This record gives sequence, structure tokens and C-alpha cells, in this order.
Amino acid sequence: MLYAATLDLNAYQLARKDQLKLAREEWKKALQFDPENQPLVQNSAIVNLLLDDYDTATKEFPTPSRTLVRDGDAKPARLWTFSTTRQ
Repeated sequence: MLYAATLDLNAYQLARKDQLKLAREEWKKALQFDPENQPLVQNSAIVNLLLDDYDTATKEFPTPSRTLVRDGDAKPARLWTFSTTRQ
């Protein structure tokens, strides 16, 4: 899981620099190591939306029955946010 967390951080930094295609690849790699990590799933879906890949994004978004809470831990998930300005 440490490797998935490192990839998640790399993807986050790439997304902040508006390098969305590279960020998407990092999140794909991270999900290979931790496919049940809901923040990773959500971040991957969001970056696909930003890249106009709606089919992939809708397949990735978690369903309402899935939760971000793991093992009784009620801490909110860390999700990335950044401003994208397209010119």
C-alpha cells in the first residue's frame, strides 16, 4: 500500500501542474496495487472526466453502496482538488 500511496502523491502533484494524462497513468498504476482504495478510484474517475473520457469515468466512479470508510475509521478521505483553466 505504500507504493500506491507514493503513486497517488505523484499523480496529485502532476494534476496540480495540469499534467492530467500523466496523472491518470499514475492513478492507474496505484489502483493496480490497491484497487479497493476509494479515494484512488474517485481521483482516477475525476481525472478521466477532466480529460473528457466519460465512458471510463462512469465505470470508475464508486457506486453509492460503497463507502470511503474502512475498518470503522470515520476519517474523511483525502481527495485532490485543483483549479483547471483551459485556454
